[in-house]
Amino acid sequence: MKKLFLLLVVVSFAIFIAPSLANAACNGVTICGVNYTCGVSDGVCPEDFSACDRCSTCDPDCGPCGGVGAAGGGGEQTYRCRADFESYYIFSLEAGGVFSTIEDRYCTDLHLYKLKVSNPIKDATTKVVLIEPEVIPPEGKVYNYYNFSVDDMKNSDVDVVEFRYRVPNEWISNNSVAEDRVVLYKQRNVFWERLDSERLGKDEQYNYYSAKSNSFGVYAIVGHGLEIWDVLEKISLYYSGDIDFIEVLHVIDMYYSF
Repeated sequence: MKKLFLLLVVVSFAIFIAPSLANAACNGVTICGVNYTCGVSDGVCPEDFSACDRCSTCDPDCGPCGGVGAAGGGGEQTYRCRADFESYYIFSLEAGGVFSTIEDRYCTDLHLYKLKVSNPIKDATTKVVLIEPEVIPPEGKVYNYYNFSVDDMKNSDVDVVEFRYRVPNEWISNNSVAEDRVVLYKQRNVFWERLDSERLGKDEQYNYYSAKSNSFGVYAIVGHGLEIWDVLEKISLYYSGDIDFIEVLHVIDMYYSF
């Protein structure tokens, strides 16, 4: 009986829903003859359907959203925010223009902070999506993977991408990761490029970081443990009287636990 029910659901989707999705416009999505439009509370987020990449207005079913400014380009911008998805709509930017977002507005833990373009762009949508790719992981302990893309843009249009990212203090502690060694990696073919990353600070919940890149693709936030010279430095500080032996033991434990 269950198999028959599932079969009916699949057939219904193939006959009624899939054709509608294929014909959906970017101002909403049509399912079984019912139009779910952007900007209204109807229980459907049009951007959840691949046939509709973006809404011209903010849809409350797609998560919190609102206007943001863009240096070097005109027009209001809208954003969409979920724990696994962050998206910004860029109306236009001249060559050399910089699209800026609010620094501490985190949806995903990898946050697009600034995007500088090398060519004029118009009607572009940035997307940062939490993913679980089947890849050979970079060296270290991976916190999360993300895909960064921009609709209606090519890699040649990108000059600089600046990210802000954060990692829970609990994850850092549980994995014996050094706070100043949480790095952003960019996948290039089957290899991983380690990006120059900077630790910005911490609060009660997170450590915060910054990194720059110049292209779309898959990114990974990766933690690294202490190196042997970190242990030797702490031992030296102990003998100089700057720290007590408990801190030396803590560093040694972190080094061997990673």
